[in-house]
Amino acid sequence: MNTLGTYGNPSGLEIWSGEFDLDADIDSEYVVGHSMGANFALINRARKGTGKVILVNPMFPKRNPFSWYARLKLFHLKEGRNKKSEHVRGWKNSFRGISNAVALTSFDPKILLKKIPAEDIVIIRGKGDEFICNRKTIDFIRGFGIELIEVDGSGHNWDDNIQKTVDKLLESWI
Repeated sequence: MNTLGTYGNPSGLEIWSGEFDLDADIDSEYVVGHSMGANFALINRARKGTGKVILVNPMFPKRNPFSWYARLKLFHLKEGRNKKSEHVRGWKNSFRGISNAVALTSFDPKILLKKIPAEDIVIIRGKGDEFICNRKTIDFIRGFGIELIEVDGSGHNWDDNIQKTVDKLLESWI
């Protein structure tokens, strides 16, 4: 469970530590979410009804929590931890993080994706992501006509290639 320090953006919403409210609204024209944070960004956008979202390596489609846990373990074995990552500290935050993870992976993204115009969503995927945002995810996304950008040289971890892709996309929207 990486904190916002991993992304160098202290102004974002911290979903792994402190008090996190799944019903919190992000008041922004554009929202970027990574991994489980992408799931939150999608939930927020569907509820709010406005704005664009960039979902980086989202955890789609819906799978049971044990499947996600196994996939996360396989991902950590293959890619390892992001060298720049800052992790949640303390048992209370870890417990809260696990609870939030279950909530963020329990919803059915199919229902929310049908509510949002495809032009308001872009999904960025590291081509090397074999366990979280994998082929099954790509097939799932294509069924909604959503733009998918695949990044060479990246996996599931947030890295410079993904950051450059996000920055370029945001610049094109402004």
